[in-house]
Amino acid sequence: MKNFILFLICIISLSQVSFIRPLKAEECDVSLGWEYITLRSSNWEGMGENIEIKSDGNYVSYLTKAGAVEGEAKEGTIDLSALISLTKFINDAGFYSFVNEYPAQVISKIGADYELTLKGKAAEKTVKFYLSGEKENAPAGLIEIVNKIYSLVR
Repeated sequence: MKNFILFLICIISLSQVSFIRPLKAEECDVSLGWEYITLRSSNWEGMGENIEIKSDGNYVSYLTKAGAVEGEAKEGTIDLSALISLTKFINDAGFYSFVNEYPAQVISKIGADYELTLKGKAAEKTVKFYLSGEKENAPAGLIEIVNKIYSLVR
């Protein structure tokens, strides 16, 4: 019984140690190289979604209809390791070498226009593209970045 009580005390005290929980970006002196990332989408009916991720890990996501906010915004925080992973993913995908626009090859009712922006300390880059699920003109790396962002905020 004494060992069990010592075990519980140990677990409780370890849970209070900061390395057990994910660190937030503002708790570390880490520069991700960007201030914020925005991802906007809209379909032919004017329905879309806006996501903004700040370099401190805080994000907001909300649906839009004809450019107006629809429903409640979802807010949250992405931990530092996921932000670092996202930054590496964006760099490895070659985001900064993408052209500014990839026009649609095929337009359909299931497709959507996208706009991905990275605001850096000194510059900003925006890439516009259309995704429909068929004959995509956007590079695979760009589509993967979008999927990675969605996986972090949904």
